[in-house]
Amino acid sequence: MTSPAEDVVRRQPAATGPVAGEPAGDNVTGGDPAERRVGRAGAALLVVSLLAVAVNLRPALTSVGPLLPEIRSDDLGLGISVTQAGVLSTAPLLFFALGAPLAPRLARRFGLERTNLAVLVVVALALTVRPWGGISLLLLGTGVAAGAIAVANVLVPALIRRDLPRRTMPMMGAYSVTLALGATLAAGITVPVSEWLGGWRWALASWGLLAAAALALWAPRGASRSRADLGTATARQLWRQPLAWQVSTYLGTQSVGFYCMVAWLPTIARESGMTATESGLLLSTSILVGAASGLLVPVLSSRARNQQVSAAGMVLFILAGLLGLALAPAAAPWLWAVLLGIGQGGTFPLALSLIVLRSRTAADVPGLSAMAHSVGYLMAAAGPLLMAAIRESSGSWTPALVFVVGVASAQLVLGLFAGRARYVGGSGT
Repeated sequence: MTSPAEDVVRRQPAATGPVAGEPAGDNVTGGDPAERRVGRAGAALLVVSLLAVAVNLRPALTSVGPLLPEIRSDDLGLGISVTQAGVLSTAPLLFFALGAPLAPRLARRFGLERTNLAVLVVVALALTVRPWGGISLLLLGTGVAAGAIAVANVLVPALIRRDLPRRTMPMMGAYSVTLALGATLAAGITVPVSEWLGGWRWALASWGLLAAAALALWAPRGASRSRADLGTATARQLWRQPLAWQVSTYLGTQSVGFYCMVAWLPTIARESGMTATESGLLLSTSILVGAASGLLVPVLSSRARNQQVSAAGMVLFILAGLLGLALAPAAAPWLWAVLLGIGQGGTFPLALSLIVLRSRTAADVPGLSAMAHSVGYLMAAAGPLLMAAIRESSGSWTPALVFVVGVASAQLVLGLFAGRARYVGGSGT
């Protein structure tokens, strides 16, 4: 039985922790700032290697949406319905939710570096083989890649907090922008690559090469045999803390909205009169314009007394873009995409940053990160499928977009709670 003190969410001290000043207690198995452990050149290589991992954590998902019409009308008989296409978009998110809880266990046994090396191996293989069969292999390959990515989603923030404690928030911004870059590239160029290579299968398989390049860069770090001390807060303690739930569901509502747009914005655009290439570029633009806010919001919000204003305020851009799509999709699609990009580009890195900011030490990050990703992506997994089901039953995208508006409204409220300057955690082992 835990003591009352272990169940209380503790307030942050005014001048310590990740919100104001240098993070305290950032050692994970003796981890010091990277400059002390490997020198400045080694720290620079660490940054490049982490960003190489990050750029591979979204193409498995965003490369599929622009090609859904081609996949649905595949000449080998895939012929899937709108709802089945929604399942294809949902499956990776289910594997995100299922894979996240495994990350702390794998890191504890094999170490953070070696676990991320294994992630890249699995992603490279899964993306290469998934297009070369029927719908079952496509689903399986996408799901396996997503499960591996889920592990990296949990552990990369812990690596950043452990090895770059004085640069945690700028690096989190760079990490989130790199995620967006990978998503943008996949959304924007997969259709042209498909036309150039002669089919959607070659286009999807080509993303395995990007993972292989990151694998070669990360391989020297993967030789590390260090294991990780993963914190003082047990999973049971976290699941009983309201703040941990608020952080997790903030990530979840953000992810519902984002993956609904990743899955269906190109289709909405094509049904409004855009070409396949234009619709892919629309999604790419939406993701790309979020890069600036994704880089700035974590840094600026970390300097504030709390993150309530930024966590809730950025959602207003999302609401404006969604309402525009619902009420007048063909009137100004690029404006709606830009508004969505600003809001989602800012709230996603902020959701990741809240995991770090609400953790007392670097060792506590994987526990909260695993919970947030598991809960968040379990929520997100239902989003594209529910949106597709609403579209199929109503015959219009407007009711489906109203559903996403409701999700964004809940995200705004959650931001007011998750943005408070407090810590999760306990003294358990």
